[in-house]
Amino acid sequence: MTPIIILGSGGHALACLDVIDSTKKFKILGYVDAGEAQSWEGLTRLGSDNDLPSLMKDCSNFFMGIGQIKNASVRKNLSEKIKQLKGEFPFIVSPFANVSPRAQVHEGTIIMHHAHVGPGSQIGSFNILNTKSLIEHGVKTGSFVHVSTAAVVNGDVIIGGDAFIGSNSVLCHGIEIPSGAFVQAGAFIGRKHVW
Repeated sequence: MTPIIILGSGGHALACLDVIDSTKKFKILGYVDAGEAQSWEGLTRLGSDNDLPSLMKDCSNFFMGIGQIKNASVRKNLSEKIKQLKGEFPFIVSPFANVSPRAQVHEGTIIMHHAHVGPGSQIGSFNILNTKSLIEHGVKTGSFVHVSTAAVVNGDVIIGGDAFIGSNSVLCHGIEIPSGAFVQAGAFIGRKHVW
């Protein structure tokens, strides 16, 4: 099993922990967090961000357990710091997700339980494709995109980096979502939508 360290210990980290465990491909050595608690979900706190250089001696694989709704600044800063230290971010795919072998998934991305990624899709780095999200054929996403629970992204949609797609929203076929966009939960975004 590949050793890995989780960054964070909040709600999103808990969901990531569940998915990582379900793959049976990784041995989670512990977690990094700024808090004072020394354990979480049976894992040991290995230190804070300041301890990352020393942690690299034993493990170079990390996973971003910090969520993203309003913006990706925390995730971006931390990922850049770790990459400068030569750390790596494997992508994680739940065994209960359906990802086409004709799709491409980049580093640091997590595809959660019962998500679907269709053929020809290109999923950028550090994406969150949350539980039951549906990504159809030919979709392209930038880095640090969060497609939330049960959102539907129809074929050939392009989603710019740092965008948030809310739960149960629907993106019409072939449209382009600009970088940094925030799509409300339950929204329908069609061809005539004005940003």
